[in-house]
Amino acid sequence: MLASTASGGNNTSATKIAAGIIVILIFAQVYYFFWDGDVMDSTAVVHSTALGCDIKMVTAIVLRATRRALADSGHTFNATTEEDDIVTGHLLKQAVADAKANEALAKTATTQLDKLHVLNSQLEWKVTALEANLSTCSPAPMGKHGQQRTAMISNAFTDFEESGILKEHILAPDHNMCGRFAFIGGKAHWCGGIKKNEYKRWAPALKALNMKAGISKQDVIWNTCFEDMGYVTRDKPKGLYLSKASHPSTWDIAAPDWDFVTAGSFTPWNERLKILSAAADAAGPLDSRKNSAFFRGKATGRDWPSDSTPPTTKNSAWNPRNAIFEKIDKKTPEGVTYDVGCTLSSSYSWPGPTKPNVPMVDHCKYKYLLSMSGRGSQGIRLKELMACGSLTFMHNSPHLESFYHLIEPWTHVIPYASDGSDLDKVLDWASIHPSGAAKIAQNGRKLVQDLIGPDYYERWFSEFIQEFNRLKKFEMSEVTQSCVPL
Repeated sequence: MLASTASGGNNTSATKIAAGIIVILIFAQVYYFFWDGDVMDSTAVVHSTALGCDIKMVTAIVLRATRRALADSGHTFNATTEEDDIVTGHLLKQAVADAKANEALAKTATTQLDKLHVLNSQLEWKVTALEANLSTCSPAPMGKHGQQRTAMISNAFTDFEESGILKEHILAPDHNMCGRFAFIGGKAHWCGGIKKNEYKRWAPALKALNMKAGISKQDVIWNTCFEDMGYVTRDKPKGLYLSKASHPSTWDIAAPDWDFVTAGSFTPWNERLKILSAAADAAGPLDSRKNSAFFRGKATGRDWPSDSTPPTTKNSAWNPRNAIFEKIDKKTPEGVTYDVGCTLSSSYSWPGPTKPNVPMVDHCKYKYLLSMSGRGSQGIRLKELMACGSLTFMHNSPHLESFYHLIEPWTHVIPYASDGSDLDKVLDWASIHPSGAAKIAQNGRKLVQDLIGPDYYERWFSEFIQEFNRLKKFEMSEVTQSCVPL
C-alpha cells in the first residue's frame, strides 16, 4: 500500500512512473494505429477512424500500465485504498490530457492509414494492368497533376519505333469499318476506304482542324476505324489505325472522339462542358449530393474487342454491365444505395427491369457516379462524369481511350474491378472518408477543365502529326494519289 506522505525518492519514483505510463500510452496508440493486424487489413482500415479519440481504449491501456508500473516499483497496488485511487486518478487524468494534447498525432496517424489504403489500391490497379499486358503502365513524364501532361500517350507509337512507319502500314488491307484520312497542306483530305455512318462525324471534326496551329506545318496520313473499340486485331498485318479506343490485342491507337469538336446526337464538348460546369456548381459540395451510386446506360458492355460474339446475360466477364445492373436498388454494407438502371436491353438480352434515360446534367446531383465500358471504351461518359464534380468510379478495362493516361487512380477517380466485385468496398471507402472522396472528386473535375477540355482534340492531333513525321519512312506522294479535300 502506498503511504499517504511520500518521500522525495518516492516523488521521483511516481514521476518516473507517470512519465513511463505516458510513453506507454503513446506507444500503445502508435501500435494500435500502425501494427495491429486487423488495422492493416484493408477492410479494417475503412472502419478505423478517429481512433486516438477513443477514451475508453486510453483508460484501459493506462489502468493496465499503472498496475504494472506500480508493481515494478515495489508497491502493492490496491484499488480500494484512497491513496492508490488518488495516484491512479491522477495518472488517468494526466493520460487523458496527454491523449487530447496528442490529437493532432492521432489525426496524422489516421491520415497515414488512409494513404496506406490508397497506395494499396494503386498497387492493385497497376498489378491488374500489368496482368492485362497494358502498355500504359510504362513510365511516363509526370506533370503538375501527377500524370503525363501530353495529350497523346508517350508510348502510342511503340509498335513503330523499331520499324518506322512504312508505306505498307498506310496502304494496309482495307477493312469493312475503316477509311483513310490525311492532312495535306494543312487541310483535311479523304483518301479512300469505307464511308460508314461514323464518317459523317469524323469528316467535319477533322475539317474543324484545317490550318490550326500544329496542323498546317507537316503532312500526315492514317487509317481510321469507325468503331468504339480497337478493331484490327494483331493477327492481321500491322497498320497505322486510329480508333476511339486501343486494346492490347489490336493495332489501333486510341484517338480523341469527334465529339470534342463537332455535334452528333449531342452538342460539341465545349458547350457540354459549360453546361456541366454550371450543373456541378449548382449541385454544391460533394457531401450535399444524393448518397447513391448512380448509373444509367444500355446493356452494351464487353471486355473483348470483337463484335462477333455478343455478351451473354450469364457471363459478366463478357458483359460487366450486367454485374452492375444486378445491384439495382441494393445497398453496400455502409448504406450507399445503388441507383442503377439499364435503359435498353433488347439487343444484348438483359432480362431484368429497365429504367428511363436521365439527362447528364442530372447526374451531377449524385455523390457517386459509375463509369463502365460500353461496346468498347467508356465513351464520352467518363469525362462528362468527372466534369460533374461528383466522385467518379472508373471501370478497370483493357479498352483505353486517348486521354486515360492523364487520369491517375485514387487521385482523379476511384478504380474498380472489371467484374464489379470490389465496388461495394470502394464505395464504402468513399462513404467513410468524405474528405478524401471530396478531394478526389475535385481533382477529377480540375483535370478535365485543365487537360481534357475543348482544346484537347487539336493538341492531340498536333502531337500525333509530330510523332508521325518523326517515324515516317516514305514520301507522302507515294500514298496520297487518291486523296481529295473534305
